[in-house]
Amino acid sequence: MEVAEGIVVTVDGDANIGGSENVNQNELLVPFTDKEKARLVSYTQLLGDDATRKSLLEGMSKVDAQLFDMKGNSLLIAAVCEHHLDIVEELCQSHREHIDELNSVVGTTALHVANEMEYKEAIDVLLKYGAKDTTEDDFGFTPSKWDASFKATRDLDPKDEEEPDFFVLGSEQDRTGLPIMFFPGIMSSALRIDESIHPEWIGKRLWVNVRMLVSHKINPLHAGAWIKHMNVVDGHKDPEGIRVRPIEGLPGITALSNGPFSKSSSYVFHQLVNELKKLKYGNYNMKAAGYDWRIPPSLYGQTNENYFTKWKGKIENLKKVTEKKVVILAHSMGNKVFSYFLRWILREDKMNGQQWIDDHIEVMVSVGAPWLGAPKILKSMTVGDGFDGLDWFVSKKEFCSLTRSLGSTPLLWPLRTDLLPSDHITNIQDKDSAGVFYRSMSTMKLSDSITSTSNHWNQFYKDDPLYYKGENVGNTKLELETDLPGLQCPPVKRLVCIHGKGLDTEVGHYYTTSNGNYSLDHQLTKHQKGLEIRGGIAYETKDTPQIRFENGAQGSGDGTVPFASLNFPKKWREERKFSRPLGTEIEIHEIEGGEHRKILNDKDFLRILKDILHPN
Repeated sequence: MEVAEGIVVTVDGDANIGGSENVNQNELLVPFTDKEKARLVSYTQLLGDDATRKSLLEGMSKVDAQLFDMKGNSLLIAAVCEHHLDIVEELCQSHREHIDELNSVVGTTALHVANEMEYKEAIDVLLKYGAKDTTEDDFGFTPSKWDASFKATRDLDPKDEEEPDFFVLGSEQDRTGLPIMFFPGIMSSALRIDESIHPEWIGKRLWVNVRMLVSHKINPLHAGAWIKHMNVVDGHKDPEGIRVRPIEGLPGITALSNGPFSKSSSYVFHQLVNELKKLKYGNYNMKAAGYDWRIPPSLYGQTNENYFTKWKGKIENLKKVTEKKVVILAHSMGNKVFSYFLRWILREDKMNGQQWIDDHIEVMVSVGAPWLGAPKILKSMTVGDGFDGLDWFVSKKEFCSLTRSLGSTPLLWPLRTDLLPSDHITNIQDKDSAGVFYRSMSTMKLSDSITSTSNHWNQFYKDDPLYYKGENVGNTKLELETDLPGLQCPPVKRLVCIHGKGLDTEVGHYYTTSNGNYSLDHQLTKHQKGLEIRGGIAYETKDTPQIRFENGAQGSGDGTVPFASLNFPKKWREERKFSRPLGTEIEIHEIEGGEHRKILNDKDFLRILKDILHPN
């Protein structure tokens, strides 16, 4: 498909969103909208002669702000990327004369890009013409503080390398606290390009790199390239000519982007690590388990990186150098990954595996764990779900293609839906003589309609004895199985579960269909059986009865994971269902209003963690 001036974009993945037809892997996946085409046209005009650009600028006196956003914003970002300071000034001046000062959409986006490019002269021009200085983030950083803040922090920011074995923070390392190792969740550790069809990208961050995303969107030479690098083939392989790998160590998990401005908005463990640094934690007693979250866990012990062997070695080394057992802190999907790793330990060493776990793991701190999965992932693979802060650069359809390509997403498919407020997670609009109604669709049926995700399940999970194929698995629906290995309590002595609650959280979706394609029924808004249905999405709220999970209880999850999924360890504790022969001590801490990611910075969470790390 031609999108602009003879430009053809190709990416990998399923072309028929929601359909099951076999498609050419090289077909255009995401057609550009008229607005996106305008951005590409604007970019080519910028690279053209002065007459073309001036003609466009003169025309701005006859257009409104929306049209300027389509053309002027693309020009402005392109000018920043190409370091054309005179054009940046020219565009800002024209915008002020014909419309107003730089509005939040035009100015803030350009300001963000200028920060990423460390282009101080452009920042000064943008601020002069009214680009909005964003409110202070959690680190007190705003664009107007660029000069002082960036220069002060540039040398302190972690580089994209494995950290050294030891470094000193403060006068000396704290040798009293328990060592800690972090396990991040899906999309929560940074990825780097080791091999690429674009040589200029080799050695740079892919997830997340704002300059790369800008180029992906407006540079004809890189059109569609970012999503092509992110997607995997057959659920686990990089496309031909591309090699993407995780950034090792703490630099890979503190923030997804290491730019001076976007770093604060893409934080994962950044603030938590900084809090521990205040306690004089360092690389002596603080490590990270980086991994390629795009591939299924059954391959973690088989790849060239061999994550399981690396993690085992890191834990052993932490215990050796500190002479203390290790605290494991897992967030979100990292809990399911670490639990899988422990089951791998038991399988690889049937005689001494449990003894190794008891000898090396002091406590597992589980934060925001989707023990029963998260229905939100089904929406992502069905119609796409934008990632906060990247909506301008990556469309929902592109995120849909990414989610479908990943072999890791079935790890988050909902289980034990009989414990949710409603087990009708996927609902498809239908009609009969009585009128319109909705029929429920199982996760497997939904997956079967999307070829790639069905293939991932059948290849990596269906026959995996460490996740699904246990001895007692019956023939019921996937969502209703009760004795799956993936539902077992982690075989640790002590499990401390911390999660947020009281936030509206997705538990179901209502779709219309057309030619095999799904769309959320945005017209459907109502209250039903304790759920709020808004725009085709069913939410549990703080007033939702949770009688199927706990009689007399009501509440909701953390904005991402439903309450029953977060709180499932209560079932292990009440029913005494432990995979460790001597049982597991389980503590559960619920934090009102704790959001899925932000909980890592919550003061109550930090207090609990500090008490764990310094038990005396």
